[in-house]
Amino acid sequence: MDKPMNLSNVELAEFLSDKGDEMMRYVTRDFIRELHKDELSINQYSILKQLNVDGEIPMGHLAERLSVTAPAITIMVDKLEQDHYVERIRDSRDRRIINVSLTKRGREAISRVREANLKLLSFLLTRMTPEERKSWASLYEKITSLLKSRAQELKEE
Repeated sequence: MDKPMNLSNVELAEFLSDKGDEMMRYVTRDFIRELHKDELSINQYSILKQLNVDGEIPMGHLAERLSVTAPAITIMVDKLEQDHYVERIRDSRDRRIINVSLTKRGREAISRVREANLKLLSFLLTRMTPEERKSWASLYEKITSLLKSRAQELKEE
């Protein structure tokens, strides 16, 4: 394969897509191994992670944020509640609204997975030069900004 800077945009997109898939296989393997310690699925972890970001929120909002149906979120939250990762709380102003929030066990699971992710990133960063680290951080900021702009554009369509 040619060096990435000698490729057309289409060829470079294919190269980056392939490398992204390869990286994700390694990262996902470690991630799933960590989730299995708590007997969590990726979907269940996504719920915990969203609750960690949003705090206590209505079930409907949670379903919307995760792009799943109300029946699907109900089934997933049922299992997480049964395993004491989340709790349901009736809204004090409108008893028809059921909010969901993390329990101590849910926050601890999020913390363990985050710690494992930080260890992986630390492993990678210690094997990079200061210049590579700076470039990586800069690229992540740029890519995040571009994706955020794109998401906003798609939302407005």
